[in-house]
Formats: sequence, structure tokens, C-alpha cells
Amino acid sequence: MILEITEHDHPALRTKGRRVEKVDAKIRQLAEEMIETMRAAEGIGLAAQQVGLPLQLFVLEVPHMKDRPSAMRLDGMAVDFEPLMPMVLINPRIETFGRTRIGNEGCLSFPGLRGDVPRPFPSGSKHRLSPATRSSSKPMACSPARCSTSSTTCKGSSSSTA
Repeated sequence: MILEITEHDHPALRTKGRRVEKVDAKIRQLAEEMIETMRAAEGIGLAAQQVGLPLQLFVLEVPHMKDRPSAMRLDGMAVDFEPLMPMVLINPRIETFGRTRIGNEGCLSFPGLRGDVPRPFPSGSKHRLSPATRSSSKPMACSPARCSTSSTTCKGSSSSTA
């Protein structure tokens, strides 16, 4: 189901996200609907606040990006992003390292607006790939296909760095 994307004046956009305490069927369904919504809107990322829910959850899909500003590592080894897309991140901890990089960006909650946005570069996101059935509020990232069934386990830990 495609969800309604909140726009600039919605209070959820100014509300700090609550930690996701348990990854259950409701959270997995929300992630699937957010991915469907993001794709329908031709976006590359969507936070739960953007669909009116102040949760620490976002979805990301950036396949086939030639000038990728970051890399993913599992157990210290570089990993290709492509097989992990789309990705669902739950309770991520973002780390920055001082430098910034300017990029022209848009936002699904501010339709029609684009601008140069300074972003920390390089930056990292600390999370772990985890099975969907685990009841945990620890940071998690996984592709929905790999985390949506109890018979599949996501392995390793990951961080994103340049």
C-alpha cells in the first residue's frame, strides 16, 4: 500500500524518532509499504517521519550509483551495495568525521524544492545486519528480502565509510 508522504508543515517532520523496540510483523509491513511509497514517488530514501510516524526507521535504495560517496563493509571487507538494495535501517547511529561535502538534493516532503546541502563526509552508520525475528532495539540494517522471513538470517555487521 502506498502511504501518504507528509509535507513540510507536518509535526512528525520535527519530532525526534522513537527507537524501534521490537522488529515484528507490523514494522516489517511498514518497511515494505515505505519502500513501495518511495519507489512510487521516485525517491531514493524515505524516513518514517515522512509518512507521519516518528520512528528511527528509514528505507534507502541507491542502486547503480557510479559516484558513490561511501562504501559498505562487512567484517572489514568491502561489500557491493547492489544485492542489499533496497535497505531498511532501524535505530541507526550516524557517525561523522568532520569534513563536509556539498551535494544538490531534494526531499519528498518538500516537493519541487532542491538545494545544495552540506553533508558530513566521510560519515558512517553503525548498525548490524540482523534476523527479522529477533526482538531487539539495537541498530539494524537489512534488505527486506533477507530480513522478512524467520528462516533467513542476515549475517555480519556493517558500517558505511568513505
